[in-house]
Amino acid sequence: MTLSKSNTLINKKIIDFFPEKVEKILFFNPPSIPGEYYNVDLASRGRYFCYPPYGLGVLVAHLKKNGYQSEICDLNFEVLMSLQNNNHGDFNVIDFLRPIIINNIKDFQPDVIGITSMFTMSHTFILEIAKTSKEVNSSIPILAGGVHPSNAPEMVLKESDRNIDFIMTKESELALIDLLGFVNSNKNDFSPFQISTLIDDQYVCGDVSPPPSENSLNIKPDFLRLPIGQYSSLGEVGAYFFMRGAESKASTSLSNRGCRARCTFCSVENFNGKGVRGRTIDSVIDEIEMQVNDYGINHIMWLDDDLFFDRERAINLFNEIVKRNLNITWDASNGVIASAITDELIHASADSGCIGMHVGVESGSPEILRSIRKPSGVKHYIRAGGILNKYPQIFTKGFLMVGFPSETLGQIKQTIDLAVEMDLDWYTISNLAPLPSTDIYDEMVRDGIIDDGITNTSKVNYGSSQTGKQQDIEDSQKSVKSEFSDHFEGDLEVVPDADMLDDIWFNMDYKINYEPLMSKKMADEKLIKMKKFLLDIGNRITRDNPTPFYFLGVVEEKLSNFDTAKDYYDRANEIKMNSEYWKSRFQVLGL
Repeated sequence: MTLSKSNTLINKKIIDFFPEKVEKILFFNPPSIPGEYYNVDLASRGRYFCYPPYGLGVLVAHLKKNGYQSEICDLNFEVLMSLQNNNHGDFNVIDFLRPIIINNIKDFQPDVIGITSMFTMSHTFILEIAKTSKEVNSSIPILAGGVHPSNAPEMVLKESDRNIDFIMTKESELALIDLLGFVNSNKNDFSPFQISTLIDDQYVCGDVSPPPSENSLNIKPDFLRLPIGQYSSLGEVGAYFFMRGAESKASTSLSNRGCRARCTFCSVENFNGKGVRGRTIDSVIDEIEMQVNDYGINHIMWLDDDLFFDRERAINLFNEIVKRNLNITWDASNGVIASAITDELIHASADSGCIGMHVGVESGSPEILRSIRKPSGVKHYIRAGGILNKYPQIFTKGFLMVGFPSETLGQIKQTIDLAVEMDLDWYTISNLAPLPSTDIYDEMVRDGIIDDGITNTSKVNYGSSQTGKQQDIEDSQKSVKSEFSDHFEGDLEVVPDADMLDDIWFNMDYKINYEPLMSKKMADEKLIKMKKFLLDIGNRITRDNPTPFYFLGVVEEKLSNFDTAKDYYDRANEIKMNSEYWKSRFQVLGL
């Protein structure tokens, strides 16, 4: 077997950097947002992501199967647990984490360190983890992997200041086993699949192997000693906390990998490859049953990017949940494809415990939908809305996005009109934040709209509500800002600039989410559902925002709870009167 020059160079570096024998691997899961964004008040309200490290659990299971020892240090969990349990003043996340990183390395004495990163927002932390690890042991090889390093491997390597030695790109559980096998056997014909590195400051990448086959996917994650049952008490696991209740214990599961769609803003295809590969139904249900029995889990958030890819399989999966009497609820916070939705599928979803479902809509403009290669069109969205509205026990949300290149106000108005017609329960609206290695990112770099190779985590959306430092900035603006413009009353051919997007977001949010509560007749079941959600917005998600309380008054009035309605109206008015920001907006909206 003749190796390419790149593969030969990578193999030589592997031999130089790794010890002769590898037996122990320590994994770090970083905090999910930059350190300066953490806020004790928001953490106490459970506003940060606290997902169990599912991918690391899968890696550990494969490594254990092949005779390796592993440990997981979940730094995200450690930060959130400390913020909730202690009355911190100024909380420096780096200072808090350094001794944890150091002690884990000294206690476990690993031969290799692996750092995962799902979110671009974790970028600064993976660099800091690598730096601290090298300070403890300068000779230990450090690998990084996950979605973010896979999207921008060269940037991560170069910005790590040589502290990260190799990037394992894409789905790398089998590639990691092969790498460690090569180190331990020292054979000469190893093909370094999915391995990237710097050699003489030049980026070098190995070959790309086919993604793991369906047979190799049927493995349950091994979380070792992590307290999975505690995770959802510290932060968000999925988007439907208000539907499952404070006492529930939520975790995650992944039934298939990949997505049939090829949306230009999405990095799934870059990470998972083309198409969808599914696990057997028995392996998925066995995994959920394990989490129920071992950790007391009673709610599952599906991590799937295309849960409904195979309708028959999905229906059988949901039916098996009922058949096994698991007594769980579940949600699809990652979103489903509208064109895949059928009455039979949603019926099976509801029967098996579905309480929440996101639909990826993005835009109501046919031109925008075509340009971003959405697999659904306007007619699919309207049909999906009609089906979902037959099942009021499911809280339905739509993903919407604004700020596409050349998108006009008129096209954004089409999005508003479609959302109102679909009549889902709620819509989350975000500004486009192009990710490296996506088609829309490359297009915007080519057109000079954005710069290449710059990771500015302050520009990356973190959910639909601002947090930490961003929340403080928003609050300072609300204390002084009084002007507000309804841009939809002007020229609809205008392409809005970044300065207009805040007002556009507010206007969309009102017209799509709040105004229908006043103008539409709703069944009591839907009103009660909206009451739960608005309470969650007012008491947990935002602070000093009169809007949810005003519309709680509207909902209570429709439910004939007039005294309670008055209390909410009074609370909204009190918040509004202390803010020029809210006074101007309520005045323009006629509230």
